[in-house]
Amino acid sequence: MAGGPMGSPMPPNGMPGGGAMGGQPMGGGMMPQHGSMGHLPSSGSFEAGLARYGQAEAERQRQSEAEAVQMHADGQLLVGLLCAALYPQVIALEREESKKKKGMNAPVKLRIRDRNEDGTGASDPVEVALHPSSVNAGHEKAIASSYLIYHEKVRTTRVYVRDCSPVSAYALILFGGVLSSQPGVPPPPPPQTKKNRHRQPPPQVAKDGILVIDGWIKFSVSVQEQRLLLGVRSKLDALLASKIESPELEVAEAGKDLLSAVSQVLASN
Repeated sequence: MAGGPMGSPMPPNGMPGGGAMGGQPMGGGMMPQHGSMGHLPSSGSFEAGLARYGQAEAERQRQSEAEAVQMHADGQLLVGLLCAALYPQVIALEREESKKKKGMNAPVKLRIRDRNEDGTGASDPVEVALHPSSVNAGHEKAIASSYLIYHEKVRTTRVYVRDCSPVSAYALILFGGVLSSQPGVPPPPPPQTKKNRHRQPPPQVAKDGILVIDGWIKFSVSVQEQRLLLGVRSKLDALLASKIESPELEVAEAGKDLLSAVSQVLASN
C-alpha cells in the first residue's frame, strides 16, 4: 500500500508522527534520565557506614555470646539445686582401668551408699545398674562425670536406679551433704645427699587439702580452693537458714550476688 490509513501519505521513515514516537526525535539509543538517577556516596562515607555496620554486628555477636554463657551458668545452677533436692541419692561412677582399657574405654562400676538409719554417715557401697528405661542406660562409658544423682531406686532381678543426671564436683561440694575438711598429705622430704645429710630437713607443708562430704565423698583441692569453697558453702547454708526462718524472704534477691558467683563457679567445672 502506497499510503497510510484511509489513503493518507506515509511519512518517510514509515512511522506516523513525523519520525518520532509521541512527536519526540529518535536518537541513536535511549536517552539517559539524569533527573531520576541516584548518586553513589563518596568512598569516605561508604567506608564509615561499613565500619558502623561492622561494630554493630560485633556488638550483637558479643551480646549473643554473653547470653549463651549466662544461660549455661543458669543451667548449672539449676543442676546444683537439683543436687540439693535429691541428695544423698548419689551414684559414684568408678572406672576399672587395665593395661588394655583406659580412660573412657574402661569398664565402669556404679555404686550408691544409703544413709545410716540414724541419718548420719553412709552405709557400705551397693553396686547398682542404670534401669533400661533410663536415657543414660547403655552409655555409662560416655559419662564424663564421676558422680550422678538419681530420683528412684528399684529392685527387680538386681538393684536399678533411674532418672539420673551427671553432677559436677562443685555441685556436690556446694549443695551436697555435710561438708568437712582435712589437711592434705605433705610431700615427702627431699632426698638426702652428702651435702645435706647432717642438716635437718625443713618441715614440709601440704599444698593440697581434702574436702569430705558425709565422710565418704572426697575431693583433693588446693588449700586456697579449700578455704574459698568452705566460705561459699557457709554463706549458702546461712542463706537457706534465713529462708527457713523467714519464708517470705526472696532468695533470688537477697542472695543475688552470691548465687551469681555460685553459678559462675559451677559453669567453670
